[in-house]
Amino acid sequence: MDGNKSSPETLAVQFSQLAQLLTQSDRTVRRFIKQAVELLPIEEQEFLVLSICHQYQQTPPAQRVLVEKLAVSAPQVSNLVEHLRQQGYIEGHRDPNDRRRQVWVLSPAGHQIVNQAYQSIARSLSKINSADALEQIPSVQQILKAVGNIDPQANEIPTYQDFPNRKAA
Repeated sequence: MDGNKSSPETLAVQFSQLAQLLTQSDRTVRRFIKQAVELLPIEEQEFLVLSICHQYQQTPPAQRVLVEKLAVSAPQVSNLVEHLRQQGYIEGHRDPNDRRRQVWVLSPAGHQIVNQAYQSIARSLSKINSADALEQIPSVQQILKAVGNIDPQANEIPTYQDFPNRKAA
């Protein structure tokens, strides 16, 4: 075996540890965002919707994109966008490529609130003593994008026969 390549078992353990670290990091980042936007008239999840709309200004996101990016159910996203629409932070527009689909665009008030949230987050980040960790964020994002592009359906799913030591149920 190549000296630089990990065994399948080692990779499996590392993948499991990655899941644990992602869960822990997700909680930390979300808690940080929640604290940064707590004085604004939006909740953490609403900020994330607005942030996605801000990131995708050139190609406004459809609801299914928000579901995928937020990793929540379609009904949850539906409630979020409806609440943000009622608050005047987003506007629904017909997708020019598919008139049946609606895409979400930041309103002027939405731009204002998302920029206020970004400023609040930036102020909070400036108080963190872990500058080295913050400088690693782009690298971590790149790695997570690569991991996120792994398609578990493209690989063969293990069957009962792949686990000969497993007892029958």
